[in-house]
Amino acid sequence: MLFLDIDDFRQINSAHGRGAGDQVLREIASRLSTAVRETDIVARRGGDEFLVLLADIEPGPAGWPDTNGHLRDPVTEIADMVTARVREAMQTPVLIGGTALSVSISVGRSIYPLDASDFRTMMAKAGAAMYKARQLELPER
Repeated sequence: MLFLDIDDFRQINSAHGRGAGDQVLREIASRLSTAVRETDIVARRGGDEFLVLLADIEPGPAGWPDTNGHLRDPVTEIADMVTARVREAMQTPVLIGGTALSVSISVGRSIYPLDASDFRTMMAKAGAAMYKARQLELPER
């Protein structure tokens, strides 16, 4: 599960109006839908938060350590690949009424059963990972 949040979305609404914010949300949803695999599910959780459920993946044995010492498996590899594609999809500014808006996102993830064994815990861990990623990516907060 990927947990995504649009960075500084309130500023978009404040500076350009809620109509522009709604257009940004629709564009981000569209980009997410094209960036994920065909079997994945994109859902808007609410506000400026989205979930990507990485479906149709069979967990394999964790077998090789990454640079942080965490054991890798096929699910982690797919999650990394989808995350990279999502980030790439956000590189192009969103055009709203002739104005190009740079939109960035923060992404956290939780992998079953490595991180959690139930949906509620997966959501909590993915959300916490997203907030941690945001602090690392945008340290001025």
